[in-house]
Amino acid sequence: MGGLGPGIGATELLLIGIIALIVVGPKDLPLLMRRGGPFMGKARRMVVFQEEAFDAGVKNNAIDFQVGDADADNKLDFAEFCTL
Repeated sequence: MGGLGPGIGATELLLIGIIALIVVGPKDLPLLMRRGGPFMGKARRMVVFQEEAFDAGVKNNAIDFQVGDADADNKLDFAEFCTL
């Protein structure tokens, strides 16, 4: 996987760069990139943090569900739980 995510590849990034060069101009583009870089880094870290928190929550729910109450008569297995 390259680029910014599963839907944005090298071609899309090149197109965004060309449009930014046309709209902003060659003189102000380096300043825009210097100001936008830290913002993009912070946004990426926030997304990674949220993904990790979500994955941990899913994992904890799966463990809780599997351990669950051993006395329950109508207990579902994990595969059935995922299809609900």
